Amino acid sequence: MAIPILGSQEYAATMRMFQQMIEMENRTCEALAKEQATIRNPCNSNDDTVVSSSSSVINSWRERVVQWFYDLIDHLGENRELTFIAMNILDRYTGCCSSSNERLYELQAMSALFLAVRIGGTGNLALSQLVSMSRQPIIQEKDIMAMGKLMIASLMWDQR
Repeated sequence: MAIPILGSQEYAATMRMFQQMIEMENRTCEALAKEQATIRNPCNSNDDTVVSSSSSVINSWRERVVQWFYDLIDHLGENRELTFIAMNILDRYTGCCSSSNERLYELQAMSALFLAVRIGGTGNLALSQLVSMSRQPIIQEKDIMAMGKLMIASLMWDQR
């Protein structure tokens, strides 16, 4: 199969199209960054427990979160594979957008579970149910929704 040779006008049109695509992606990334900056952080700044990929805190929290996911998914009568989906979402998100403390990690975990049940399960998990199971009374339904939107937006680009 021969590779078609573009004329100068076709080449210029193709280059303009690529430039427009790059500009659109840059604008989208800038808008996403602005949106992330305006999302209310429900976590107290008094909590100085840092959760990062290299800390032992994230490992102990991760083990607890996995067990909590299994317990909750069993309670809901969902397929246990949803734990894998939820942890995949959570791990990928925390890999690109690190957690600043345990409360934020809990919010991210709750949002990942909610997304997993909506994506791969029956969708029988209500936000109000999830909020009532939180250790932190400060986490609200709107926080889970906002974090879920951030997770979806962040993971759509290059973390597939």
